[in-house]
Parts: sequence; structure tokens; C-alpha cells
Amino acid sequence: MDRRLFTRVEIPGAKIQYKKSGVKKMLSGLSKPKEIKNISKSGLSFHLDKKFAPGEQIAMKVQFPDGNNFTLKGHVRWNNSINSADVYAVGIQFFPYGTTANYNPLSALDYLRNMEGQALTKISPE
Repeated sequence: MDRRLFTRVEIPGAKIQYKKSGVKKMLSGLSKPKEIKNISKSGLSFHLDKKFAPGEQIAMKVQFPDGNNFTLKGHVRWNNSINSADVYAVGIQFFPYGTTANYNPLSALDYLRNMEGQALTKISPE
């Protein structure tokens, strides 16, 4: 049973660059771009070659094929090994949206609510 509150979508070409939170400059030291597997207004998932602990805070730059980019913050909700001990699926839950420094920008929420003009594929609940 899928316990997610919001519909996830696949957007071919959407990418994420990430790093563990806590480094002073938000976008310095980001990873190489990785394909986003699916995304909703509450979070996203992607594959990587290392394991993060649930609860670990992540800073990320999310890039969409239509040219929109957002700097977001969140935390690791889950991670699972995929067919190998060297590849993990990771689920990130976004921090709340708002107008202070501890929140994600409201412009990102508006964009995620209305992702139009991209090749969206809705993912059916499991």
C-alpha cells in the first residue's frame, strides 16, 4: 500500500544535485547531477552510490528540463539497496515551504503544484 499523500510524477530529464546540510555555502560542494526517479510537492526519490541515514538533512538543487531550477532543503526519509550493495534508492521529504530561511521557497511549491509543459507520467499507487 502506498502511504504517500501526494501524487508522484516522473519527469524525464529532471536532475538533482545534493549534499549533506550544514556546509556554510548552500550550493558549494554539490554532487554531480543525478536523474530524479519521481517527484511530488512533498519530496522526491533518486538513486545514488552511497547510503544516507534516515533523518539526515540534505541541501539540493533540483533542475527541470524546462529550465526551472530550485534550491531546496529536506531530509532522508528512507533508502533501500537496489540489486547491489553499491546502489541505493533514496527518498527525500522536503522541508515545509514558507518565507523564512528555514523554509523552502514558496515559488518552488507553486511550480511543483503546476508542473505543466513537461512529459509527466503519473505513478499509480502501489
